Amino acid sequence: MKWIVTSLQDLVDIPLALDTKNTAAVRAGLEVHRGKAIINSTTGDEDQLNTLMPLAKEFKAAIIGLAMARSGVSRDASERCEIAYNIITAAQEHGVPMEDLYLDPIVLPVAVAQEHTVETLEALKMFKELTDPAPRTVVGLSNLSQSSPPQLRSIINNTYLVMLITLGLDAVIANPLETELMNIVKTTQILQNKVLYAHSYLD
Repeated sequence: MKWIVTSLQDLVDIPLALDTKNTAAVRAGLEVHRGKAIINSTTGDEDQLNTLMPLAKEFKAAIIGLAMARSGVSRDASERCEIAYNIITAAQEHGVPMEDLYLDPIVLPVAVAQEHTVETLEALKMFKELTDPAPRTVVGLSNLSQSSPPQLRSIINNTYLVMLITLGLDAVIANPLETELMNIVKTTQILQNKVLYAHSYLD
């Protein structure tokens, strides 16, 4: 982990997301990371929260909290919201500021879990009402179109992304080299009056 973090940051001076279940490896990466790293991720289970939140505090790292427990992903938005609240509480208890917490309502493949798409949207909306200031939110977008035919993946992902953004999504795990997706993000920022319009805004 130390080798990959230092090697990558020698090439690109950007924050990295440390994605492993190995807590010792997370710490090793945090020890050599320049700037604010992202810990990806903790569930709402108490043992994970008590292990990873102190690391986020110690190294001033951001952390992603998955709205799921050891038993899996709930079909109900309210249950996901309850887990999210427990994650928020743990962050506050360990001194992790809200701006460093990203809650993930969990996106599942629409081809096999269609009923979850609406629940995820509802959960995201509820997350934003849990605290003031509100926690940040993030999703893994490509999960949505897994198992869908290749010709459908882009339209499914991009349409859902717009829906998520209008409900307050702050960040997305996606491919920044997908031109159409990035154009949609930029256009949404214009239409929400977050970025000043110019004819060249897509350049």
